[in-house]
Amino acid sequence: MNDIVEQLIAAIDNSGRSLTDIAKKSGVNHGQLSKLVNRQRTLNLTSAAKVAAELGLSLEVEGKPKATYYRSRDEVDLATRIPKAKDHIQILTTTLTVNGSLPYLGGILAAVGHAREQNRQLEVTVLASHPDNPFLRARAEQLKVDFAEYRRDLEQALNVLFTTFAAYPECQLLTYQDFPIQLWYRVDGTIYVGIPSIGRRARNNCFFALPVERAGVRETFLDHFEALRTAAKPFREQSRRGKRGRGTK
Repeated sequence: MNDIVEQLIAAIDNSGRSLTDIAKKSGVNHGQLSKLVNRQRTLNLTSAAKVAAELGLSLEVEGKPKATYYRSRDEVDLATRIPKAKDHIQILTTTLTVNGSLPYLGGILAAVGHAREQNRQLEVTVLASHPDNPFLRARAEQLKVDFAEYRRDLEQALNVLFTTFAAYPECQLLTYQDFPIQLWYRVDGTIYVGIPSIGRRARNNCFFALPVERAGVRETFLDHFEALRTAAKPFREQSRRGKRGRGTK
């Protein structure tokens, strides 16, 4: 039962939601939840199952964390999670459009502000496709959107992020020119993985939360991120070089 208690407490903490909200929607008494998170008492299996279902948690008696399922990126509620980041924010994405990852810029800056106030080191790295990525056209075709507009939206969003990050040395914006085989957001010890598909934006598809310490997660996701980061270049540097190249034609 102790394994289940720890899983529930971790899920409640990582959810970014209030106990009042969880209690109301799960049907479990607020006082019981409060005592649970303060480790003053446990829940019976029926109540534990209700809370787990509300949080999208699959309980395992042996204590090994599973991936948590979310119907879409909105259900992950990254807008609440990102400002609470303590040491890591990493975003691996294709585009940073107004409807894509760009809305989380405010949350990133809030997390950086909290880290500065508490004299904490926070690493923020955003890896996005460069507008000249040769694979960008194929993704636009999959989504059945105009390529020129798709590329222009990405470039505009990158410019916004570049200009904003200039005042925040903790934040790094890099671009890659490889095939976008992974899309995810890392907030501290959890990676929220999106699944792209033909005809649908990844943000509208299922998301899964994976603990970084789960066997194979670092090798699958963080090693891939580091490989891309090593080969990537700052956006402004690539953009200028691209503009010079177009100007000589």
